[in-house]
Amino acid sequence: MKQKKGQSSIEFLLVIGLITLLLIPAIYYFMTSMYGTNSEIIASQLNKLGTEVLSSSREMYILGEESWSTIEVNIPEEVTNVRLEGGKALVFTYSTQAGTSQSVAFADGYEFVAGPTKTETCTTCNLSISPGKNSFRIESSDGIIWIKTKISDTEILNMCGNGVSDEDEECDKGINNGNIGNQCTLPIEYNSDCEYCDSNCLYVNELGPFCGDELITNSEECDGTNHGGNDCESITGKTSGILSCNSDCTFDTSGCNNNALNANFKTTPNPIIKGEPMQFTDTTNHPQIKTWEWYFNSETTPFSTEKNPAYTFSTEGDYQIKLIVTGNTGLGSDEITKTITVVKQLDVDFEYTPDPIYTNQEIIFTDITTYPENSETEYFEWNIDGEEIAIDTNTITHTFTETGEHTITYAVGLVDGDKDFEIKTVNVLDPIICNNDGVCDLSAGETGQTCTDCPCGNNIINTNEECDDGNNNNNDGCTEICEIEYNYEPDCGPGDTQCDFILCVQTTTNAAEKLTKATLNGLDPGTWLFHTDVISTNIDGNQETVDTWYFEKNNVIIDSSCKLNIYWPDTFPTNIVDPTSFKCNNINSIPKNYASYEDQGNGYWSVYEEFTQTLNTEDEIKAVIDLGDENSVTYRTEGWCAVISATKQT
Repeated sequence: MKQKKGQSSIEFLLVIGLITLLLIPAIYYFMTSMYGTNSEIIASQLNKLGTEVLSSSREMYILGEESWSTIEVNIPEEVTNVRLEGGKALVFTYSTQAGTSQSVAFADGYEFVAGPTKTETCTTCNLSISPGKNSFRIESSDGIIWIKTKISDTEILNMCGNGVSDEDEECDKGINNGNIGNQCTLPIEYNSDCEYCDSNCLYVNELGPFCGDELITNSEECDGTNHGGNDCESITGKTSGILSCNSDCTFDTSGCNNNALNANFKTTPNPIIKGEPMQFTDTTNHPQIKTWEWYFNSETTPFSTEKNPAYTFSTEGDYQIKLIVTGNTGLGSDEITKTITVVKQLDVDFEYTPDPIYTNQEIIFTDITTYPENSETEYFEWNIDGEEIAIDTNTITHTFTETGEHTITYAVGLVDGDKDFEIKTVNVLDPIICNNDGVCDLSAGETGQTCTDCPCGNNIINTNEECDDGNNNNNDGCTEICEIEYNYEPDCGPGDTQCDFILCVQTTTNAAEKLTKATLNGLDPGTWLFHTDVISTNIDGNQETVDTWYFEKNNVIIDSSCKLNIYWPDTFPTNIVDPTSFKCNNINSIPKNYASYEDQGNGYWSVYEEFTQTLNTEDEIKAVIDLGDENSVTYRTEGWCAVISATKQT
């Protein structure tokens, strides 16, 4: 009996163990299914939430500017983070039994920004959204969907897109980051560029079209390998050969031919100078040439049968050069004739000032010859009316005592080189002396061989004239009727190497503040010499007049000076300090001593100044005269002019 009870207990334990073994997998399966279902529920909730946000965003985007709506959503407690990624997606991160998962909602055709205000937004940042009930304000602004919600203070201060350039950012244009159209003028002009701030708060340099970008734009004929579908035949009518594109985006047709010879050549250097070696180079574009013949003028014997001969001309002048090229069998021959000019080493020239020339007036004759590089002069010689005046100098002064025509000869010789001379005829006149009414008065002793009325344009300022620049032209500072032109634009521009103009002011005894200026637009790049000659006129009594004048380059002062001009009706009084000792300050308060002056006769005194300035393509030069305030200076002059000359240096 006891034995049966023990057996029953063992059987009971076996049954219980079997039931337990069956229950464990069932419980595991149940728990796994429960957690899986919970994860699917969260994912479904977040998917619905994202769809609701996107749907509202899409509706506001379609409605347009300033449209908005507010939605309320319930964030599951399993959500650990909500992040705006790149302005294109909302990323929900949540916890599951299996770990961390994400649900993503993508924008369709528009961009998100998020932040508490329109000036504190981001395109990539974590949003301060907590589990439970949350409100979103969704607004359309500047073509972008703004989700009004709080983001972390650290991200507001340091995020790209907040409109503030933080320490690790090159730039920050706020919601305009990456929008080139809001930062640059489109389309970008030819050969120009524009720097804009991209979506990563980095500067990006966007280039406009240019020669070399393989795109035919602006006035380009071609660009690199892009010929616009053209070939030799469409451009030149020649049926074969190679059409190329030059570095300036124009067609190079030298390789086009009709499957026959097309003779051509070039010469170097240019210009060709007498006595110096030069080179003829065959540029015939054909690989099967076997002979070359070079001829002078109409000669029948070639001076060379080389492909690229060198030659030295001993005489200047024009020469006709003929090249005949002969090809292999079947190609025949072709010829070309070009006229070349050989110039002498030396082309003597000189100038003189002033002009016109009057008797008993000192005239300066100056050499303006351009000399060959590394040359050495052997002699200079000046001759006036057949009489040797000076040697071994390239500048002389001379005073004519007789009216009429006089002949000036200037000769120069180079050591082991060329020799040349220049002859010019000048006409010397009697000086025209005018009294205060502007009329020549014989009874007052104003005599001369031709004593006439003093006209406008004779380079003498009469009392009935405001100015007189020696001509009757307008647009040069003094009109055709000798009235002052103020604030005019001198006719100076691209291609000019010389620009002369007069800048004048007119004052009264109690002169108010005045300003006159002239602008030199578009002078060619390079080094320019500016020479100024400031002359005062018609000063009342033994008084001095002070004026301030200066130059600007792109509104920045490059040379400024206070000039002192003195006039006495008679001879310079000995009891007045020598004008060379006068000093005045320029407007930068840098003392300058202008010791260069000259008695112009009749009590006119002037001062001179020269300086050089290097100009770039976009530079603009202004000459400015500022008379200042009547309280600072007592003016005794009725008018004066600054004569300005700009010369490009070679």
